[in-house]
Amino acid sequence: MGQTSTRDPDLIRAEYDAMDDKRCRAARVLRTELEEAVAAEGGDPRDVPPAPPPVSTPHGREVPQGEILAPDISCDGPLSEKSAVYWCGIRTYAEGDPARPYPPLHAMKVGGVTFTSWYRPWEGGETDEPEDGQRGKHAGTMIRLSVSQVEHLKAMLRKTIVRWRGRDERHSHGYLITILNEDDIKAAKEQWALSSKEERAYRAKAASFRFMQGDEPVARYLYCVLMPNAVEGSTWRPSAQIPKNILETGIESP
Repeated sequence: MGQTSTRDPDLIRAEYDAMDDKRCRAARVLRTELEEAVAAEGGDPRDVPPAPPPVSTPHGREVPQGEILAPDISCDGPLSEKSAVYWCGIRTYAEGDPARPYPPLHAMKVGGVTFTSWYRPWEGGETDEPEDGQRGKHAGTMIRLSVSQVEHLKAMLRKTIVRWRGRDERHSHGYLITILNEDDIKAAKEQWALSSKEERAYRAKAASFRFMQGDEPVARYLYCVLMPNAVEGSTWRPSAQIPKNILETGIESP
């Protein structure tokens, strides 16, 4: 933690005991603080609650407590949820079609889902030599999304806008802004154990936000179409026509 804790060990222990998830980052920080506080008072290290036992993953591997860079895939989540493949992408520019203006970016990440204009795999050959094949060009990508991922995507679409740096057809360029509220900041603080400095930065960002002329919902430039019979990562597309945007179609659940 950088310095010895000055808090009462009993208060730290009570706060730690009240936590439901003893494996989360915030719990590890509290346990370290308690160890330092007990040591500073010359107490018995055995008074510090032991770290939770290793977790067995679905693959049978034991995950040591110190392995904090790897996600805990043993918990209930997208792996055990109903899911389906979606055709996701960015509506590309079409000259003379006001419904398809030039997009602000050719790759956007919203709600943990990456949208791209084109999927460009190598096709037609067994080597990377130019004469042995070529890059394919397929609109968007086929992505598998679970129920919770779709709901999270919907929630983030409601909070994400495009702000333009310049708009001149093919020279247009913009960037994405996520509109934060108090609930978002509280959720981030709980999930990521934000420091006071990080929390202040989030609050300053939220407080300074103002809508500007020309701001648009990012959903105007994205499509996300349920494809029950498609294969994730496939180059197959049901049509050469770009789907309508999410504002017009919404997003079906798996």
